Amino acid sequence: MKHGMRLILAAALALCLAPFVKADWGSQGGHIGPKTDALRSVTVTVDTNSVGEFGAGSALLGMKILGTAASAACAYYDAANSGGNTNANLIDEITEATSGAGSVQLWPKPFVLGTDLTIDVTTATCITYF
Repeated sequence: MKHGMRLILAAALALCLAPFVKADWGSQGGHIGPKTDALRSVTVTVDTNSVGEFGAGSALLGMKILGTAASAACAYYDAANSGGNTNANLIDEITEATSGAGSVQLWPKPFVLGTDLTIDVTTATCITYF
């Protein structure tokens, strides 16, 4: 095969593979939704009423748990304080069976708070993404 033909075939192959090699930066993270704010988080290690600066209308994206002992749990409530926690306002709960283990729960659609955010913590570090 002639040198010129090899170059043409190599260029054609590169053009065909280019869509598969190039990473789409839009799918690699960055901004979520119409806002230009970056993804943020808040961390708690004990039961916390009215976490952070949330309130009615605040959007939560998900949560992460890092177990500090066996049977760790983070329970998220749409309530201003733990006295208002009922199954009716439970947003979600994430658990870990063993110490040192962790997991992440991201929701396909943000959860918009009606009241405020309260987190009940059982031997864990609870990270909230918003």
